[in-house]
Amino acid sequence: MNKNTHPAASNETVADQSNNTDENSTTTTSNTEITRIPNKPNIAMPCYKRIILQVGVTYSYCTCGFSKLEGGAFCDGTCKNSDEIKGWEPKEFTVNNFNSGGYSICCCKRTQKPPFCDGSHIDLDW
Repeated sequence: MNKNTHPAASNETVADQSNNTDENSTTTTSNTEITRIPNKPNIAMPCYKRIILQVGVTYSYCTCGFSKLEGGAFCDGTCKNSDEIKGWEPKEFTVNNFNSGGYSICCCKRTQKPPFCDGSHIDLDW
C-alpha cells in the first residue's frame, strides 16, 4: 500500500521532550517573544481549525504550537529548525472516513485527543 503524503506532512522526527526546561523561561526569536511553560506547548490559536482532510493521506500535526501552517495545525518544522524551541515531535495521523464538513483540529494544543479538538480551549483561563 502506497503512503500518500500531504505537503505539510513530514516523516522526520526531532529530539525527545526531555530537553524542556524545568522552569518558565522567555526567549525572543524572529521578533516574537516566546514564554515557555515546562512540558506544555505554545497555544497556536485559542480555538480549533476546521479542515477538510483527505482519506488515506498522512498528516503531521504540530505539537509544539509554533508552526504557521494552517494556524498551527500542521507541523512546519519550526521546533526542529530552531535552537530556542526543541524537544517536540509532530504527531502523524491519517483519517479513514471522509467528512464533508471537515475535521476540528486542535490549535490550543491542550486536547487530550490530538490532533482532534476535544473542547479543552473552552476551559482555559485566557
